[in-house]
Amino acid sequence: MVVARSVGEAEHKAIAQGVTEIRWLKSLFSELGYPCAHVPILWSDNLTAKSIVENLVFHARAKHLEIDIHFV
Repeated sequence: MVVARSVGEAEHKAIAQGVTEIRWLKSLFSELGYPCAHVPILWSDNLTAKSIVENLVFHARAKHLEIDIHFV
């Protein structure tokens, strides 16, 4: 279990977990013979998580975020 230090970090981790599960499901369906014809979209309405990704100033303040969630 991981404890988030802020609401933005918690929601960013949730997005990362969602992306991980989407990738796993896409791989599973592909192995079962049902490849995904469209790119899956993960919707998020969190401005903090979006700002962390897009703005280098916020990125510098959020150095404590783990590297494994930056593949989002």
